[in-house]
Amino acid sequence: MTEQLPDISDQRTTTTARCLINESHRIEAVQTIPTALLVSCYRRDLGIDIAGEFGQLTELTLHYCPSCHLHLFYPLVAVSAALYEQLSKRPWYFPDPKFEYDVAAEHISAGNKVLDIGCGDGRFATRVPAAEYQGLDLATIEVGSAEGAKVGCISRQSLHEHAAARPEFYDVCCAFQVLEHVTNPVAFIRQAMDSLKPGGKLIVGLPNTESYLGDLVNFTLNSPPHHLSWWSAAALEQLASMLDIVTVNILYAPVEHWEERLYWMARFARADSRYYRSSRRARVANLIAYAAGYVFERLGISVGDNMGSTMVWIAEKRGSNRD
Repeated sequence: MTEQLPDISDQRTTTTARCLINESHRIEAVQTIPTALLVSCYRRDLGIDIAGEFGQLTELTLHYCPSCHLHLFYPLVAVSAALYEQLSKRPWYFPDPKFEYDVAAEHISAGNKVLDIGCGDGRFATRVPAAEYQGLDLATIEVGSAEGAKVGCISRQSLHEHAAARPEFYDVCCAFQVLEHVTNPVAFIRQAMDSLKPGGKLIVGLPNTESYLGDLVNFTLNSPPHHLSWWSAAALEQLASMLDIVTVNILYAPVEHWEERLYWMARFARADSRYYRSSRRARVANLIAYAAGYVFERLGISVGDNMGSTMVWIAEKRGSNRD
C-alpha cells in the first residue's frame, strides 16, 4: 500500500521564526514540509524510524534569511544522540579520505594543541599524529574504529564545558560537518574561538548549499532532524563579521569519491524551488536519478573538476601570541 502524504505548500512570507545568525525576524518562509514526509524518507532511504524525533510536530518550515543568506528549518528539532549513534554505525557515515581533513592537516604543525569538536570515532587524529590531539563528542560512538585513532583522547564533555575549562588553550580548533547540526551556531563558534589562543586557527568543514546539494530533492541526510541549517560562503562571512572573526580563506572541495553517485543524481534531477516533494511523480523521478547516478558511478565516468558538496572555512582569532 502506497503511503499517503499530505500536500506540500510552497510559500514565501514573513515569519516569526528567527535567523540563527542575526536573530532577525525578517526571514522568508520558503517551503512547509510535513514531518510525515521526512519520516517516510528516513525509513525508506536509511531504514531508520525518526517518528519520535518530532514529538507532536506535524510540519516544519524551511526559511531563508536574505541578509545572512542562511537557510534554516523551524521549529528547530535537533538530532538526538540515539539517532546520531544509529547513523554513525553506517559504514559510509564517516568517509575517509576527505578534502577537509587534508586542508586542516596542512595548518597543523608538530606539537600543536588541536581540538576536534564532534570528532566521531576520532579518525582525524590519524592525520595529525605529531599533534597533541583532543576530541570532543557527546554521542557514544565506537572510538578507535579507524586504524590509529587515539582512543584515550576523546572526551564526552560538551564544548561549553570544555572551552570554559581550557580558555585560550588550543592552537587549532576543528569542526568537521558539525555546524549544520547545532541549534545555536553563533554560541558554538564563539565557544570554539574561546578555546583558541590569540592568533589560533578555526577550521570548519560543512556542506555547501550552493553546490549540487541544492538540486537534490527529498535528500534525507540534508534534512531535519539531521541537518538544521544550510550554509553558503556568504552566510559564513556574515557569521564571521558578527563575531569579529578574521576569515583567512574559504575553500571548495572537488567532487569526492564517496559522493560521486549523489553528484550524478543531482545532474539528472529536475530542480525547482521545491526541495521537498511528496508526489508519486517526484518519487519516480528520484528513483530514475538514483539509477542513472549508480550507472555513471559504476562506469567510472569522470566528474571533472566540478564542485563537491563540502566547503572549508578557515578563520583566525584576532591577536597574536606576541601581543
